[in-house]
Amino acid sequence: MVLRCILTLFALSFAGPGGYWSAFLSDPSRRVLYITVAFALFVWVFIAAGWAMSVQVGVRRAIGAILGAVGRGWPCPRS
Repeated sequence: MVLRCILTLFALSFAGPGGYWSAFLSDPSRRVLYITVAFALFVWVFIAAGWAMSVQVGVRRAIGAILGAVGRGWPCPRS
C-alpha cells in the first residue's frame, strides 16, 4: 500500500494536483505505464502477505488464506 502511495506522489510531483489528470493521465503511454505499475504493486501486496504468512502457517495454508481473503470481496453487494 505504501508503494502505491509513493507511485501516486511521484506522478503528482511532475504535474501537480491540478495538472495530474489533464497532463499525466491524458498521455496514453504514461497512463498505461502508471496503471501497469499500480496493478503490479496491488498484486504484490497479496504476494508479500502470503510470503510473510508462509513462515508461520505453511505455504498451503498461506495460499488458502490469501485466496480466501481475495474471494471474500467478490460476494459483497454493490450499493
